[in-house]
Amino acid sequence: HLMDNAVRALNLGAPVRIQASSSRYNDEFHPLAEKIRWDFPARGNMPPVSLHWFDGGLKPDIPPQLPPNVNLQEMMWMGSKGIIMLGARFNAPPTLYPQTIMNNPPPKTISRPGNIHEAWINAIKSGTDTTNNFEHGGHVSEIALLGLIAVKMQKHNTPLQYDGEKITNLPEANELFQYEYRQGWAL
Repeated sequence: HLMDNAVRALNLGAPVRIQASSSRYNDEFHPLAEKIRWDFPARGNMPPVSLHWFDGGLKPDIPPQLPPNVNLQEMMWMGSKGIIMLGARFNAPPTLYPQTIMNNPPPKTISRPGNIHEAWINAIKSGTDTTNNFEHGGHVSEIALLGLIAVKMQKHNTPLQYDGEKITNLPEANELFQYEYRQGWAL
């Protein structure tokens, strides 16, 4: 869910390059902390863009546009005109930097679905779609899972190249796209 807004607002398709690093891990346990970078190609009139993920206490350096004592929040979007930060509470208002942007915010052009449960019920009743349908959710999940494959493949010390269907520069990474279930547990 934390990546959803960036994927939607930036019209992100499949990443072309994914790189990751993490704390210690093994094949049985996920790392305690990780840093992942996805690189996306240009989209229409939008230039190439990178999406960065930090977790487990890892945080990016404080950008020079922010006050030095700022508390880095859960989400931070850095653009050419400023920075938007949003905490973990989804009902909290965002903070814009430079703060002069807060005095003259851009108009609201995207509909606000409100309560997600009501939006889901209304979509069922009206035969319309929600803002977070399964197609969009699957796409966001695919991007996130590619990041986890990059974490698993970091031992090769090379970014993964992705063509929208497979990893092209590290064939063994493609083995993680499927799983062989034990006898009796197949889907």
